[in-house]
Amino acid sequence: MLINHSKLPKKEQPRFVRLFSESNINKFKDQIGNVDWLDTYSAIDTDTAFDNFECMLTTCSNDCFPLVKLSGKHARDKNG
Repeated sequence: MLINHSKLPKKEQPRFVRLFSESNINKFKDQIGNVDWLDTYSAIDTDTAFDNFECMLTTCSNDCFPLVKLSGKHARDKNG
């Protein structure tokens, strides 16, 4: 028996998105507002200041807007 593999459905990689809901945005604003920026303000050079800023911003962003896996139905809707 021969199987035509070109007709078999391909398994797609899961798709991930970030949800920018109102509650997530408010959580982000609160978290950014509570960050201690002393290390950023007191950095000797701009590269260190930027690295500190980027680290804090990324941490808050990943915390408040985590990657979530799209369900199969929603992933198909986004492809077309």
